[in-house]
Amino acid sequence: MAQDLRIITTGGTFDKQYDAISGELTFRESQLP
Repeated sequence: MAQDLRIITTGGTFDKQYDAISGELTFRESQLP
């Protein structure tokens, strides 16, 4: 069973945090209007 992940935004910002050691990009929280 395949699942699609779609993120659709019309503005705002995502607070991104990049860990250079593990190479992981995470999103802490979003600020959407």
